[in-house]
Amino acid sequence: MAPTIGYTLATNKNFSNKIMAAIVALASLIVIMPNNIQLMKAGTQKAINVTGGLSFNNLGTTGMFAGIIIGLLATAMFIKLSKVKRLKINLGENIPPAVSASFNNMIPAILTLSFFALISMLLSVFGHTNLIKLITDLIQ
Repeated sequence: MAPTIGYTLATNKNFSNKIMAAIVALASLIVIMPNNIQLMKAGTQKAINVTGGLSFNNLGTTGMFAGIIIGLLATAMFIKLSKVKRLKINLGENIPPAVSASFNNMIPAILTLSFFALISMLLSVFGHTNLIKLITDLIQ
């Protein structure tokens, strides 16, 4: 959901680099997902902590609302930051336009991903939760 919403929102806002907006939306969703998940080992009743995995619960219907919200927020933030002239990298005149466009969007993408990583870290440290669980609890 997040990359589709990012691409569609970028299209509606007439943003020039729609694919980058979709990538930033997807990366923001992955950044916001929990770092540790508990899995049940086959044949046992004991749960083990797994770090760095993406569970189907967070990617499926539970994560759909998070994908919609993160897709909208991340894309809107990325588009706004991409319009700031001071955040663009000037490579000169001899550089192809596609390469120049990618570098112009690099700093806004890094800032957007850093913002969502900071939110994820704050929720994890201070709230002992993650955004997907928080959204799911609020909706239910």
